[in-house]
Amino acid sequence: MESFRSTLVRCIISITRAVFFWIPGGDIAQGSALRAVHPVIMVSWVLLFFLYPSNRPLRIFICIMAIVTMMSQWYFKGCIITRAEQRLTESKDTVVDPFLRFIGVHPTKESQLAITLGMSITITSIMLFSICMDSYL
Repeated sequence: MESFRSTLVRCIISITRAVFFWIPGGDIAQGSALRAVHPVIMVSWVLLFFLYPSNRPLRIFICIMAIVTMMSQWYFKGCIITRAEQRLTESKDTVVDPFLRFIGVHPTKESQLAITLGMSITITSIMLFSICMDSYL
């Protein structure tokens, strides 16, 4: 598990360096850019899912990707994109830390994992429910 996760993290770091090559400041700046884009990626996939018409293969594909993402977050005990961000920025901060602080919870590994899995399971469940309802409407 550890070596597979490390391989995925290294792959994400390589992609980040290739995509954000134009950002000055090296790994820390590129990791910060990845941290800024990370929630946008998730939100755009969810929006695309709900804006796309019912009973289309793209909706099923996005839902399958959401299931794979949810399972990977459970299996790897966190998000691999977040691990890539942390390795690039040399920081332990995550994208959920501001939300945790806002609701008055101290960001710990356990609280970060709980909110990450909670959000992932909730979004995936809503997508699955929506796909099931597509066939009935």
